[in-house]
Amino acid sequence: LRATQELRRSGYAGPVVALTAHAMTEERNRCLAAGMNEHISKPVRRQALIDVIGRFTVSASDSR
Repeated sequence: LRATQELRRSGYAGPVVALTAHAMTEERNRCLAAGMNEHISKPVRRQALIDVIGRFTVSASDSR
């Protein structure tokens, strides 16, 4: 949480995704409040991870 807050304070605007064993709603809310863009809890479902990464990446064909 502190690392994300520091990144945001320093001007980093890129995506930050939490990958944690904490699955409670309160933990997700804390991560988002700290400036993270998304929260994924373990065990990670492969497709869920792919979907989240896809939301924050641009393919070469999209950038043309």
